[in-house]
Amino acid sequence: MANLKISQLTDGGAAQSTDEIPIARGGANFRLNAGRFSSTNRIVTSQTSNYSVLSSDSGVFFTNTGASAEVDFTLPSAVSGLQYIFYVDPPHTLKVIAAGGAVIRYLSTLSAINGSISSTATGNKLSLLCIGVSSADSLSEWVVDTLEGAWSIT
Repeated sequence: MANLKISQLTDGGAAQSTDEIPIARGGANFRLNAGRFSSTNRIVTSQTSNYSVLSSDSGVFFTNTGASAEVDFTLPSAVSGLQYIFYVDPPHTLKVIAAGGAVIRYLSTLSAINGSISSTATGNKLSLLCIGVSSADSLSEWVVDTLEGAWSIT
């Protein structure tokens, strides 16, 4: 494998914005996206009790694996570009709650301010992406990027 030096990452250089570049770091590959490296190995974490999601958790795949009751995930303040994925493993309610005056949008449906989206069915999955403040309603929005299964917005 050839080594790629950071100095080679120029507009006209060897690496393009979608090139995958093998880097020796625990066997993980990294992808160059818009000039930023990100791991192609997703972090998966299980929460068995309520959890306040951190901005630094962006990109994490959350599950409720091992939970014996409802697990609530409270989102951080809305910052454009933050993204989280949630997966229902045992059939207990997994609820994602907006905070800081934000709403959750799925198509034309909006949650209440600081509202939530939840599901109880094993295998259901949700991806939320923060778009910042929407020009449509001047609210900070978490947009449902991917939705699999039945989810309830309140």
